[in-house]
Amino acid sequence: MTHLTEETLNLFLDQALAEPEALAAQAHLAACPACSASLADLSLVFSRLETLGDSQIDLDLGPRPCSG
Repeated sequence: MTHLTEETLNLFLDQALAEPEALAAQAHLAACPACSASLADLSLVFSRLETLGDSQIDLDLGPRPCSG
């Protein structure tokens, strides 16, 4: 069985697949525990990222002159 790619899983989560591809992905996910687990993991990552909100970083990561 060929597994769904990470790109396809991302598009599926974003509901960005065309209907035929979405239906095919949904059917595959119903029959493939590995892809279903990958989708669940990816979904969890995105939901946790959403809880972080916007953060201000007070560190300048821009280029600095050499001190040599």
